[in-house]
Amino acid sequence: MKLTFTSYQIGTTQGYKELFELAKKTGYAGVEFRTGNVHNHGIEIGMTSAQRIEARRFAEDMYMEVSCLNTGLMFHKSGDELKKEIEDGKALSKLASDLGCRRIRIFGNIIPDGMNAQECVENVASAIKQVAEFAAELDVDVLLEMHAQFNFWGYALPVVEKIGMPNVGLLYNCDNRDLCGPSMRETFSRVRQYIRHVHLHDLDSGYPYLQLFEELYKMDYEGYVSGEIRGSSDPERVLSLYAIAVRNFIELAKYTAR
Repeated sequence: MKLTFTSYQIGTTQGYKELFELAKKTGYAGVEFRTGNVHNHGIEIGMTSAQRIEARRFAEDMYMEVSCLNTGLMFHKSGDELKKEIEDGKALSKLASDLGCRRIRIFGNIIPDGMNAQECVENVASAIKQVAEFAAELDVDVLLEMHAQFNFWGYALPVVEKIGMPNVGLLYNCDNRDLCGPSMRETFSRVRQYIRHVHLHDLDSGYPYLQLFEELYKMDYEGYVSGEIRGSSDPERVLSLYAIAVRNFIELAKYTAR
């Protein structure tokens, strides 16, 4: 199990070199970059070949990885908007490959008003499959995040099953909506076999993180757990404390999962 963090909130103002340096110093194995020109890190589709080589070499020289490219692509769309998401998904898969990154995150997102949920699931699956077929040639996984209305396993799981490709999986997003009483295990058990990446949030949010790490430990999970951490004026301190807390959960789960 490897630890990373997303640039979504805590890393919005730093360039990629600064973020890698911060990750190295605070005990993370990589950085997960939110793409779409919304932040200052510079890891974007528009990077030239030389810039991609430079970024990959910088990460490798620090024994770091680009753990995931967090795209904002939403595949519930239609028409020309959907065509653009598909083409951008292919371009971001190429960017991931050039950076030595093995995965991109995409969204199903919402069920449009007036559309049957099952029809939306079919449409989302068809669109994502086009990206996945391109990404497979690059050895890149396309991960549907359990997010917004597609946080519901009954929408997210059928998308992955309908596509039926080994490079398509789920990004499990720790969400209190998953809980049945005090437990996350029922929802988790339904999607377990497709989980390739995990997003963590505030560790005191009421989500049963010890249960999560017990389940990951029992399935011999070797992927990343990624902190989506709030912004801070002292990111080094916050990242350090978060890493310590997560590692304590992981170590405790090794005993409580038995």
